[in-house]
Amino acid sequence: MNIAVLSRSLGRQCGISEYAICLADRLEGVVVKQVKDVPVSASPVFIQYEPSLYSGVMDLLEEITHIEGVPVIDVHTEIPANMVPILVEALQHRTAVVAVKRGPRPDTWFLPHISYAPVGIPSPPPDAIHLGSFGFALPNKRYEHLIELAMRLRVPLTILAAVADATPGIKALSEGYIDYLRMQIHSREDINIISSFLTHEQIVEKLRECSHLFCTMENLDRTSGSMRLMALAGRPIISLPCVGADEVGAVTIRDLDLVTIPFLEQSHPLPLFSDGLEEYLDLISHLEQVHV
Repeated sequence: MNIAVLSRSLGRQCGISEYAICLADRLEGVVVKQVKDVPVSASPVFIQYEPSLYSGVMDLLEEITHIEGVPVIDVHTEIPANMVPILVEALQHRTAVVAVKRGPRPDTWFLPHISYAPVGIPSPPPDAIHLGSFGFALPNKRYEHLIELAMRLRVPLTILAAVADATPGIKALSEGYIDYLRMQIHSREDINIISSFLTHEQIVEKLRECSHLFCTMENLDRTSGSMRLMALAGRPIISLPCVGADEVGAVTIRDLDLVTIPFLEQSHPLPLFSDGLEEYLDLISHLEQVHV
């Protein structure tokens, strides 16, 4: 099959855009931004569905009518909470697949996150403690708590927090959050906030300069691509409770007050998680057999 990945956010600085590029690369397919650019021969077509970029479900259904192959609605964000049942009902009389990432459910196909390809040669951690984190600059990441931790422990901190620009509103929110974070560091030279957009290779190499990686984001009950990318650095990930932490095998703590220098000097397990590529390939194989 000739595989295509369709993402309306392609070219923007957002996680799903990056995921779409990675998915197309690992499936050896093409990635496009508009349905008119989907090759006629492409099937399946993995639509990276972002509700904020669609004018309701009818907009999605209209998009599907222009696809010759089998559309797979790759649901990343289930907002509203009944998003999946709505899609399943709307597509029940169409040749389409609703794919979810938060666990198997009736009338859907479970497609967990795929992983980025390994980056370079793993390097040993630095001798001195150096904290790090990665994810787009949005308030739910709660990086201010990580800044407070670095100040309390008097250790260096690097936060890779690129401005997200999926929509004008998100971009304004993200830029405002960066300004807020920079006000919190009080000109500390050993706390570095990098807001420029980096490739996933650059991100991993930068995170390898750290000894411990942290996640302080709110538990929004959804998967986390940023956690999976952090895991490629080969450093322990210490996280407040969230779904993303469970997925990558992070060291979970209930409160950052538990983090001390002796705690960091202990041996911690490295993250470990499965690659969702196999589930994508299983679906492709299934569609090849059903739609011959």
